[in-house]
Amino acid sequence: MKKIITNIFYIPTMQISTKTSLGVTLNIISSALFALMFAYTSLLNELQGHETDGWRVLFTMPFLTVFILLKGCWPLVLGIYTRMRYEKYFWLTRLLSSFLVGAQLWLFMWAPVNGYGLAVSLGYFIMPITMVIIGRLAFQERLTPHQKVACLFALIAIINLLIVSQSVLWPVWVVCIGYPIYFWLHKKTNTNNISCFLYRNEIYQ
Repeated sequence: MKKIITNIFYIPTMQISTKTSLGVTLNIISSALFALMFAYTSLLNELQGHETDGWRVLFTMPFLTVFILLKGCWPLVLGIYTRMRYEKYFWLTRLLSSFLVGAQLWLFMWAPVNGYGLAVSLGYFIMPITMVIIGRLAFQERLTPHQKVACLFALIAIINLLIVSQSVLWPVWVVCIGYPIYFWLHKKTNTNNISCFLYRNEIYQ
C-alpha cells in the first residue's frame, strides 16, 4: 500500500546536467553585467557615448580574436571570408549586418548619457515579442501552449508600459525591430556562429 501511494504522488524531477547549470549561471551573470554596464555608462558624463562605443569596439577585437583561437573556431572565420569572396552579394549581407548591430552598440552607449535610457530599456522589453513575430512569420515556427501563455503575459505587460509611458520614442523602435532583423539575417545566411562577431567588429571598426 505504501508503495502504491508513493507512486501516485510521485512527481518526476528534471535532471539538470552540470553543463546546463553552468550555462544558466553564466547567462544570469552576463545579463547582470550587461545591465550594470548600461547603468555605468550614464555616470560617464565627460563622454558622449560615441567615445565609449569606440573604445568598446577597439578592445573587443584583440580579446575576441584570442578567444576564437583558443576555442579552435578560426576555420569558421576563414569560412566567412571564403564565402565573401566567392558568393555573389554575400558581402552585402555582411555590411547590412554590421550596420544593424553597429547602430545597436552605439545606441546602447549613447542613450543613457543623453536621456534615452528608459526608451532603450523599453525597446529591450518589447524585443522578445517582436522576435516571436519574426520567428512565426519568417520561419513558420510554432509556439507551445505554455509559450503562448508566456507571450500573452508579456504582451499585457508591454501594453501596460506603453499606456504608462504615453509615448514611444525612436530608440524603442531601433531596438525592438533592429535586433530581430539582425538575428533573422544571421539565420537566413547561415552565419549564426562566433565567427560573425569578429568580422562584424572589423567592418564596424
